[in-house]
Amino acid sequence: MTSEKGIQMGMELEELQKLIRQWINKEVLTKEQTKEKMVQLLQKSGKLGFMSFMYVDELEGDSCGVNTQLWYLQELARSGNSSLAFATFIQSISFAFPIYTWGSEEQKKKFLEPVILEGKLASTSFPEIEQPQLKAVKTEGGWKLSGKSSYITPSIESDFYMFTALNSNHEKVYFVIDKEKLQDAKVIPMKTMGFDQVEFYEMEMEMILPQEHVLVPSATTDSSKLNLSFKEVLDLALSLIGLGIGQEAYDLAKVYANERKQFNRKIATFQTISHRLVEMTVELEACESFIYSRLNQEMDLTVSYPASTGAIRQDVLETAHEVTDKAFQLFGGNGYSMEYPIQRLWRDSQQLVLMTCYENEEFDPVEQNIIMNKDAAIFHQKLKEFIDREISPNITQWEEEGEVPRDLFEKFGQQGYLGIKFSKQYGGTELGYKWDGRFIKELAKCGSAGVTVGITAHTSIAITAIAKLGNSVQKEKYLQPGIQGEKIAALGITEPNAGSDVASIMTTAKREGDYYRINGSKIFITNGVNADYIVLAAKTDPDKGHKGISFFIVDTNLKGVSSSKLDKLGWRASDTAIIYLEEVKVPYENLLGVENQGFYEIMKNFQWERVMVSYFSIGIAERTLEEFLRSGKNTTDKEKEVSKIKVDIEKAYVLADKAVKLFDEEIDPTIESTIAKIYAAEMVTRITSKILRLMGIDGCRTDFILERQWRDARLMTIGGGTSEIMKEILAKRLGII
Repeated sequence: MTSEKGIQMGMELEELQKLIRQWINKEVLTKEQTKEKMVQLLQKSGKLGFMSFMYVDELEGDSCGVNTQLWYLQELARSGNSSLAFATFIQSISFAFPIYTWGSEEQKKKFLEPVILEGKLASTSFPEIEQPQLKAVKTEGGWKLSGKSSYITPSIESDFYMFTALNSNHEKVYFVIDKEKLQDAKVIPMKTMGFDQVEFYEMEMEMILPQEHVLVPSATTDSSKLNLSFKEVLDLALSLIGLGIGQEAYDLAKVYANERKQFNRKIATFQTISHRLVEMTVELEACESFIYSRLNQEMDLTVSYPASTGAIRQDVLETAHEVTDKAFQLFGGNGYSMEYPIQRLWRDSQQLVLMTCYENEEFDPVEQNIIMNKDAAIFHQKLKEFIDREISPNITQWEEEGEVPRDLFEKFGQQGYLGIKFSKQYGGTELGYKWDGRFIKELAKCGSAGVTVGITAHTSIAITAIAKLGNSVQKEKYLQPGIQGEKIAALGITEPNAGSDVASIMTTAKREGDYYRINGSKIFITNGVNADYIVLAAKTDPDKGHKGISFFIVDTNLKGVSSSKLDKLGWRASDTAIIYLEEVKVPYENLLGVENQGFYEIMKNFQWERVMVSYFSIGIAERTLEEFLRSGKNTTDKEKEVSKIKVDIEKAYVLADKAVKLFDEEIDPTIESTIAKIYAAEMVTRITSKILRLMGIDGCRTDFILERQWRDARLMTIGGGTSEIMKEILAKRLGII
């Protein structure tokens, strides 16, 4: 069986997606959104085969699978026609999936093929898939189906219907019925807040149905064909519809903000509004990356507490509505006008949330359930053993002393952890950025951000600059002993009056023959007291601003270099200092890279620092969750709260992994690393605060690790560039301003 026209067997995915977008642009975007037009589009899309992407083998549907079917729903919602997206979901997923999975050949022929390939209409009550109202009793002649079914949709003129009922054992039974058998049912129209082009109605019925109308779910076949259960497909499909609505709301808001003027300025230029648009971008990107990582079943992740699809659905739909609400607010009074579509998206997104607020929905089990591949499992276990042996027993002492011993760096070096992404020529292992990210995350679970930052500032940002810019002599003298842990490195950029604004640094380096004379100071320098050398930024041509900045390797034993330790709220085990440079004579050969090109290299180095902070934040969040679960604290809705936390962590992980791939592929990661940093840093701040509250009065105790985790996490939205600066960067990069 093939569709009337449209998709063809063997189509490449890109070709298929192009065809779908052409159809949406030609038919969906140009059609007036009425119930009649929606039904026509629904029928036509069925004839084109757009309902059949995920149904293969004997039905000869398209072979592109679940991803394409669900992506199509997202594209429909993003086109602004969320009613059509929702109606298509009812037909292609809610109605078709059970028949495809559990139906007989006769049932597929009679009910499934006409809907997904011939343009026939089908209705279901998808909320009742989770919470059936109908009762089903087995009789000699078949089944007696009785009761009332609500929120049946999308059309009262449907050719086929599917109902979910509970039998005497409280087990779900699905009934698929043609419209002729429902002539005696009482139909009661319903009015809802959203999805204006979709009909909702109730049916009261009592009938006897033969066995040929019954589908009985089987655990053995539930996910065998598509690698996802019915519940999982429903959850992810609804998530993508909600996401599409949120994306359309964002697109409308961005355009409006660049057209609307107040006080003779485009409102997009107001920082509050540009930052709000960036926040919407970050939230939507986190949701989209999260959903598709789960759809693609990317086992490359090392997620300690993977979330269920139900938790994903709940989070994405709530986030999508929050984004839509922010977009609505941006329109001001115009958003309240029915002439603007933002109010419709606002209503539709809220209705999706409400229709999926299932009573007594089971949340994720709270126990740990680590997902990782074999290589990741080995790496994870060896690093955990090292941390348990060398770090965990000493954390309290190091927190009190305000630093870690020098030999800890050597121990890390001996294990190869300081050279994960560096060349074997200088003692590295060349595993790449991905594994460096894994290392940072696992190390951050040690329970002391101070220990973690001391090691990661050394290997992830300080000696990284030498690996990228240094010549062979510099690499042998500084990089190689840095990888071995024999020399400790620090990165010196931040100054008392120049944080994220690197161009404003005041430290100078004046060329005098065979050396540079450096004067100035640096602040918040990790490893500043115990470092053997500092990779330092200074102005070699102050008149050129950011174009006059250069990088140097400054040995801390040089005359004129001094330091003083800072007392900090958190990260107390880290050696953090102010560095003073007074008439320091640095040899010319210690110029790192090209003179006056330092600013651009600093910006590149910042990209990895942002991803480092992302993995750092994830590690703190995971350890915080572990400690809360270990505490045995019982709170109201504990499983629900834990479920939300797991989603938050996994979203951050997906974004960080998306960014890290670009580093290994040598693609500009600026947007992705900035998004990852914003989300992860704010995530860990949310989670540590929430868990302290869940602990109640015990959250105050400083002899519990949770209080330290909360203090340590607070720096994540500041270090590596504040969230506010990150939003400024994204606003420009994304074309918001």
